[in-house]
Amino acid sequence: FFGDVVGSVTFTQLADSPNSETTVLVDITYANEPSHDIVTSDHHWFIDTATMSPSAPTCPTLQSLFNPLITCTSSACQYSHRCGSGLQGSLCAAGDLGSVLSPLSLRGGSVGSSPVLFRTTAISLAGPLSFVGSTLVISRGDSTPLVCGSIVPAPSRKAIATFAYDGVQGEVRFTQSLASLPSTMTVDLSGLDGRVSGWSIDTLPLLEGSGGSAGACSVTGGVLSFEDASSQCVSTSTPDKCAVGDLGGRYGYLDGLDIVQTVNLDTHLSLFGPRSIVGRSVVLTTGSGGFICAALRHAEAIVTVSATFKGRVAGRVTLTQLVGEENTETNVLVDLTTTETASVANAGWAITSSAPSTPNACDSTEAMFNPYAACTEASCGYDQLCDAQFRQRGCRVGDLIASLGTPLLRRGALGTQRQLFTATQLPLAGYASVLGRGLQLIDTSDGSVLGCALIEPVPARTVTALLNTDGVIGSVTLHQASPHSPTTLEVQLTGVGAGTPANVTLHTLPLTDRSVGSGRECDAVGDVYDPYGRGGCDASSTSDECAVGDVSGRYGSVVGAADGSVDGEYVDVGGIQLYGGTSVIGRSVVVSLGDGRVVCGNVGYSGNVRSVVSR
Repeated sequence: FFGDVVGSVTFTQLADSPNSETTVLVDITYANEPSHDIVTSDHHWFIDTATMSPSAPTCPTLQSLFNPLITCTSSACQYSHRCGSGLQGSLCAAGDLGSVLSPLSLRGGSVGSSPVLFRTTAISLAGPLSFVGSTLVISRGDSTPLVCGSIVPAPSRKAIATFAYDGVQGEVRFTQSLASLPSTMTVDLSGLDGRVSGWSIDTLPLLEGSGGSAGACSVTGGVLSFEDASSQCVSTSTPDKCAVGDLGGRYGYLDGLDIVQTVNLDTHLSLFGPRSIVGRSVVLTTGSGGFICAALRHAEAIVTVSATFKGRVAGRVTLTQLVGEENTETNVLVDLTTTETASVANAGWAITSSAPSTPNACDSTEAMFNPYAACTEASCGYDQLCDAQFRQRGCRVGDLIASLGTPLLRRGALGTQRQLFTATQLPLAGYASVLGRGLQLIDTSDGSVLGCALIEPVPARTVTALLNTDGVIGSVTLHQASPHSPTTLEVQLTGVGAGTPANVTLHTLPLTDRSVGSGRECDAVGDVYDPYGRGGCDASSTSDECAVGDVSGRYGSVVGAADGSVDGEYVDVGGIQLYGGTSVIGRSVVVSLGDGRVVCGNVGYSGNVRSVVSR
């Protein structure tokens, strides 16, 4: 719920068991009530068959009470007597929650929300009695709607850290169905060779495009800790006495092990809310003081947007969220520096309703983005309703200082200091989307605007190399959804020959006008692309031991089918980039066949591009 009332109502039932009890957790509070220390009671609530519009959070035109069993609700049927007879609501209309359960009380301000839990067999989340997709309505005392919310599936969370560095292979996977349930951590790692001791979840993600390069694990911000807990704990410590990211202290160290295969339930490692671990990194510490790390990313598709700053403030703020799930958490990665003579000690930030008309055309009077009309007056108890740790739902969407905290703006000579925030009310789609709006950086000591930028999409990138030489026709297509996502390579060729192996490599240079048609096109594309100076490798090597462009060296060859065609796919994590300074766009693909033929093509966009040339 958003607006005058904020919070959520969560329905939970055993999967594939539509006749089992449904748990209903109500956790809502007043947000815009001027008499903020308030308690109101006897609010009727019900499920209506109407569907809310995604374009606005207001109540739809109500249609009818959700009543799939066509229970008679008229006084002639003595509905109020039969429905209140104590049979767990079995004689009530399924959507009549005020009668099936009980009327609601609402609180506001310093008295805060008071969660209420119900259990009933009268409603179901599956089968013909399912009400998913309907609207939940909470009424005022006069029975008019106070607030409405769309009843939608609550997506579970899945996150994965994939290791392929320094001989270590495998993954650490996290799943969690609900914020109120434990998360499951599944560890499947090999190649530790007795070298690894500690392991942890660290505060920050890997650097964009680092690809496991030397030093990539040294900028992950240290062990994740939301409290004042020590970053180290002993085996007798309970989880609440340890930093949340100290996996070694909480589950045991990995000394002497080569393979680790464990499954653990954890009540502190959450994939929900402002304390989510998603978007950070998993780090293994070797006995020699080295590190092996992997990005901890969503297992599902994400949407990415960013605001890029130039001028007095330089750098980028990147926002990511699950695709199609605007009510889920948004990760906010801040990577900024200032060109001022000193760091900005009192930096603030806000999302404005309108974007700057031109870069850095900043207006200090621009209104803060507030799509749900959150009341900010002291009489509404805004400071109590808007809290960076737990109660972001009561904030103005654009009030990033109150909902997240303050950004760090360090002087250029000191470098940037990255920060990662998790927002619970910063949608990248839908009615309250921040996409297309402005992001302002402010000096809170005098209210001046240090910089502003448009929040714009970071689109997925797809590039293709077309091959048509020496009887081989086809393409190699590369796709990456975002800078922190894996890169897929799809190899589709004809004319390779049955059983003929084909080795795929990416090279430093493109084919030039002078080489095309010469019969020696592939001789002038330079060496295998190796921005980190790793050299050659084989299929037993991990990514950090291979040149970025040595695709078949890492993952093996593709082989021609009986008809001489190839239809293969590679998935690369952290090495091949289509974004940033180590991008392979504009370079070339070379396919070397086992019969001695070599074909190649340039890696480029298939759509319109803009270019200029100096002669």
